[in-house]
Amino acid sequence: MPTADEAAAQGPGTAPPKLVNYSFWLWIGAAVFAVVGSGLAFTAKDGMIQDAVDRNNDPNITPEQIADGANTLLWSLFIGSVVLAVFYVLFAYKMRDGNRSARNWLLGFTIVTVLFQLLFGTIIGLFSGLLTVVAIALLYTASTRDYFPHNRR
Repeated sequence: MPTADEAAAQGPGTAPPKLVNYSFWLWIGAAVFAVVGSGLAFTAKDGMIQDAVDRNNDPNITPEQIADGANTLLWSLFIGSVVLAVFYVLFAYKMRDGNRSARNWLLGFTIVTVLFQLLFGTIIGLFSGLLTVVAIALLYTASTRDYFPHNRR
């Protein structure tokens, strides 16, 4: 176990360990796949609408209402994916600088991403979730632990 001076020398301001750099690029990849995956959902919009119209048993709901709802859903998911991707990149940059709270935020984003993708995801979304799991696992290995100093108050 390193002394406090050695741990401080390994902390922010020094070059990040290789695993931190690998994790950074995995976060960038997860952000790209999240946006691309939600963008590709638009290509299946017509089929999704037709399936919903075929399954509709309520005469009060028109096909136009179903189409409007599908369009709103897809745009909401796309905007949410873009926002999540921005947070991935922002906190990945902060994590690369040795910010411990950024690493914790990324852990939270990983949990939310994996749960959401398991419930509602596509293959591309699941791949994005897998990238986040691998990226966060790299940040909690023994060789990267000293790079993220504890907050002393």
